Amino acid sequence: MAWDRDFGCYDTREEELFQKAMELIWDASDGDVESPEEDMGRLMGLGLDVNHVPEELGPDPLLFHAVRAKQYELAQMIILAGADVNALVSYSDETCIFESITKKDTRMIEILAKAGANLDARNTYGDTPRKLLQDENLLDVVECALADQERGIIQSALDGASINGQRQRMSRRM
Repeated sequence: MAWDRDFGCYDTREEELFQKAMELIWDASDGDVESPEEDMGRLMGLGLDVNHVPEELGPDPLLFHAVRAKQYELAQMIILAGADVNALVSYSDETCIFESITKKDTRMIEILAKAGANLDARNTYGDTPRKLLQDENLLDVVECALADQERGIIQSALDGASINGQRQRMSRRM
């Protein structure tokens, strides 16, 4: 059953969860929430679809709100829950990384880059994140973050191979 929007009710469960998640992000940025990660986890447990954007509540994805509010842990949670880091936001056909570059938010730039943000996506002005990063002398931040991530992946693979090799040697001894 749909409720009238004038009375503050929601048409769908997805819309309600999105609105609560969006409010949580902004309340957390104001310092009004004790444990925003725990609260976001509850919303996700209730079925929050991090890629669902209710038309009535605006065209911006949930991740964009976390990026704009500089809520790093919530942004990471939303990404880990499957958010599209390359989803377009309403204005200028930009992705979330454009917003973090505009704010020179290197921590969020790193988070988004490591999550696979497209550095060659074009906005309506023809700009790309890569060009803007170069213009702001921030491209090295992204390159270092991606190199660190790659080294970590390689090290994990080496550690896994080493552990598997030790297991094989131990099983041969037994």
